[in-house]
Amino acid sequence: MRRTVIASLVVLLGSCGDGGGASPDATDATDATDATDVTDGGGDVDAPAEIDAAACPAASVVVYLRRSGGTFHGGDGDDPTTDTAQLVDVGVDVTLASWSGEEAAWAELVGCVTGVFAPFGVDVTDVDPGDVDQLEVVVTDDDSAVLIETAGIYSLASVPVGLDCNDAIEPKISFVFGAAIGSATEDLCWQAAWTVGIELELDTTLRCEDVMTFGSGCGPKQFRDADSECGESESRPCRCDPDATTQNSHQQLLARLGAGCGQ
Repeated sequence: MRRTVIASLVVLLGSCGDGGGASPDATDATDATDATDVTDGGGDVDAPAEIDAAACPAASVVVYLRRSGGTFHGGDGDDPTTDTAQLVDVGVDVTLASWSGEEAAWAELVGCVTGVFAPFGVDVTDVDPGDVDQLEVVVTDDDSAVLIETAGIYSLASVPVGLDCNDAIEPKISFVFGAAIGSATEDLCWQAAWTVGIELELDTTLRCEDVMTFGSGCGPKQFRDADSECGESESRPCRCDPDATTQNSHQQLLARLGAGCGQ
């Protein structure tokens, strides 16, 4: 299955650690757009929901945060159980370094991603879930140049060409590159959450407080329960619905995944 690669670029990120540019695969490459003029996206922003750990519905998807590195094999699709990744060229093996941050920093990262997805039916873990369908996010010390020609990219994720919305959730592997991001756990958190959002067919938005933004310098991010304009640096039609120009990332994930501990 042909996929489109979406990349988050270091040059568009600021202190908030979240940003990027859309870049398809080599068959359909474009340059990233400058996101320095990203706005708040319009509309009111609801405060994050309180997490009720006592009542957690069954998760619809498992997100596995992997820090161990390893050798990944290029393929036409993703299979986390065999380390086969479509973001690696077919027939090529690529070895990635482990993420070398402190244990306390890793725990903060896992806690941050868990909190971002708490309102939804998502089980976030850093323990290999084994032979189950999962969205694996590989956090590595390496630079993106080990996978693609461009260096300095924060993260890579893939989605089906055409972004047919509401497709079945398939196992996927995405990558977050510590060489570009550094050791700041919030920055790593936003990038890990961004890659999962892309794989769950969310679009980028102009709301700086939303996980799916390319904006920066606006504090902690959530999947906001508010209509936000789709786009990188200016409004455009949303990829999943060309008739729409706004996306509510919170409501879209809620409809797709169901409620979680924080709902």
